[in-house]
Amino acid sequence: MLHGPGTYSFKVHGAKDQPLFHSVFEYDYFCQLLSQVEGTHLIAYVFTEHQAQWIMECDRDWQDVLDDIKALSQESYFQLWHKHHQLISEEAEVVFIDAEQYLVQAVMAMHYWPVSQKLVARPEAYPWSSDQHYRSTIIPDWLKADLMLKRLVHQRFNTALRYERMMEQYTAVDLNSSHHRLYLALASDGKIARHLQKHRQKTPLSEEACMAMRTQAEHLVNGTLGIQPSDGFNETPRQRRQFHQTEPLSMWLLSESGWSVKQLAWVFDTDETVLKAWLRSIHANHPASFLESLKARWREDLRISAPQTQGELSVESSIAV
Repeated sequence: MLHGPGTYSFKVHGAKDQPLFHSVFEYDYFCQLLSQVEGTHLIAYVFTEHQAQWIMECDRDWQDVLDDIKALSQESYFQLWHKHHQLISEEAEVVFIDAEQYLVQAVMAMHYWPVSQKLVARPEAYPWSSDQHYRSTIIPDWLKADLMLKRLVHQRFNTALRYERMMEQYTAVDLNSSHHRLYLALASDGKIARHLQKHRQKTPLSEEACMAMRTQAEHLVNGTLGIQPSDGFNETPRQRRQFHQTEPLSMWLLSESGWSVKQLAWVFDTDETVLKAWLRSIHANHPASFLESLKARWREDLRISAPQTQGELSVESSIAV
């Protein structure tokens, strides 16, 4: 499976074989949720009672994006029903799309899916799909249909008409015909090779190096805020307040260095749900200028210290993936 920024097709089901959507208006809530995920652009979607499919351009790794979507869906469910419930199953089908060559085909295949499943006779008759927006002259801002339509026609006018004509002539494609999962991505061998080369994973950090980076980040944050932690840190109310002020910033610095939520949760011995909430609150609790300054100092610290990247035990091997 490919990783890193790129255009991906997602497919998820309801947790524990339960319906993903329990009422009609939840379709709209989930659509809004997808359109607001940080560092992404929603391109197309189609929903049924038990599953959701969407195509999304991601500026960060798809796994982090999917983790955020799962966390946001749980929050949304609680706001709607005042109950805690895991909405999305842990398993998901995520495939890479070579946007330059195959985004048009991928979007059209997704929009035609309800017809292939014999849910409706025509794509435009299915209400829980972005097909309706592609046929409209006014496309909502939260749906980045232009990322596909600009590859369909060179002109910026008559895109809806061109799309309708293409869908009328569309022939269903069996995306499951290949035996190799990478080919489900509709990406060429050359594109996959270039993507893997560009986003190849670095040598994993050792356990010792990970803990050293955590300490380095904490020292930078404490020094910037003028806080001098004691040996009994986090024991008194004042120390606990300092902890909740500095620790999220340390986690944020490491996440900006490419650490995943699972890595951070293991190194900081913190629940992933709590950790994600802390990371999401960073920009609300601190001015952008302060965060940019802190991040610049962190990069300088890393450049000077040049930590070792070799070790016998990596963070990924120390946690359940």
